[in-house]
Amino acid sequence: MKTLKYLAMMLVALVGMTACSDDDNEQKPIIDPVFPGFHTGVNTVTVYGQDLTTTMTYQIIPNEDGTINLVSPEYSLEVPMMHGSLTLGEFTIKNIAYDEEKDAFYRQYGSDGLTVHYTMGATDRDYDFSEDSYILIEDTEEGIQVTNEFKLGNMPHSILSVFKSEATEKGE
Repeated sequence: MKTLKYLAMMLVALVGMTACSDDDNEQKPIIDPVFPGFHTGVNTVTVYGQDLTTTMTYQIIPNEDGTINLVSPEYSLEVPMMHGSLTLGEFTIKNIAYDEEKDAFYRQYGSDGLTVHYTMGATDRDYDFSEDSYILIEDTEEGIQVTNEFKLGNMPHSILSVFKSEATEKGE
């Protein structure tokens, strides 16, 4: 009888162990402590075939699920060929996940329904980002680098923004 009880307990233990899922061992990506906070640096924007620069500050906010949000401030660029300035309003790209293949945080966000206020000359309105708009956030030896390539509405050209941080203020 003891042997039968012992075998029954072994069978229960064996079934219990095989019911465990590998999902329990999955780890969320670890956010580098450099990422969260405010990052100030030079943003080079290629628009109308010209490289234009401005100094700005991005904010990176970590989410509990291991993704991050990037807050882009409003910024203006002087566009000599257009004899005026281009202003892009503040916007936030949410839930940017870590991509192991790219070794960076990456999101194709054009389908998120995100809009931005755009002003240039007589144009002063909100635009949707096109579907192929993406963001790549890397932790380089020099600091944070943010590559954001996007199109607004039905505009025929894309805008490439490459930001390189010079200073970081940690915190949320």
